[in-house]
Amino acid sequence: DIDLQLRTKILPAPDQVPLLSCRVIVGGLGAMCYVTYHQLLLVSKRMPMVRGNRSNLVLLQDIEVEVKISSRKSRLSLLPSMTVVKNKNNGNELFSFRPATGAHLFKDFVDTVKKYAQSPDTADTVSFAPILKKMVAEHSEE
Repeated sequence: DIDLQLRTKILPAPDQVPLLSCRVIVGGLGAMCYVTYHQLLLVSKRMPMVRGNRSNLVLLQDIEVEVKISSRKSRLSLLPSMTVVKNKNNGNELFSFRPATGAHLFKDFVDTVKKYAQSPDTADTVSFAPILKKMVAEHSEE
């Protein structure tokens, strides 16, 4: 399916603990998105009436997260901004969704996790709780 999924390796248990889990909307259906220290996992239902899930698992180092702002804002569209996950190497869109946390906040969080995961000095000592609180405060002021 996606070449990034084929290259994804199994990480040790501490690297699989979700730093952020949030509800998202994918193609009009509810789903869950989990961000770990090295991965982004999107789990969605194939069809509401039929059992079965679809999962997308990508390494954070292999993706870029972008925000696509809808020009149409309406009462029916409570989450107008969409998060687009693209392959870092070729720019192809892998998947997109609307996070309940807000697309800009979600992107900032993923970018922050990527930054800390790449730094060997903070790899074992960083706590994301204060970082997330600061980011939420900054976005609530906008």
